[in-house]
Amino acid sequence: MRNDTYNVWIFDLDETLLSNVPFYAKHGYGTEKHEPETFRKWLEAGEAPVLPETLHLYQNILELGISPVLLTERFQDLEEVTLKNLKAAGFPYWRHVVFKPTGSSKKIANFKSKERKNLERNGHTIIGNIGDQWADLAKDSPGRRTFKLPNPLYYKI
Repeated sequence: MRNDTYNVWIFDLDETLLSNVPFYAKHGYGTEKHEPETFRKWLEAGEAPVLPETLHLYQNILELGISPVLLTERFQDLEEVTLKNLKAAGFPYWRHVVFKPTGSSKKIANFKSKERKNLERNGHTIIGNIGDQWADLAKDSPGRRTFKLPNPLYYKI
């Protein structure tokens, strides 16, 4: 680890820090059709529960002096409710929080890769990166260590 950079650990949000399983359980785990706005309303409620194992990782990296960075495909207009949800779930501190620009149609892997590259250009060393989709870890600047969590509910690119 270089001393002239900020050591960071990148966390995805959905199905990594917070679980949307209660939403999917209510809608048949993908077997029932629902309007696209239904998931947005779930996010706006800000009641997603914590994934305890990832909370433990978050606490450990803070103890090691590594700063967490949240990199999510959630749109920027959900920032306020998302940050409240994270704090209520036990995640009170972030060095940076990066949301996808509202309305952007950029593929997740391209968006996240570009943002990781920007972090490195701005003096951050990505020690680790964890997410539930390969798109969270793909392409440029994935980090020194990457961790893919299982997600049997959906796949994003």
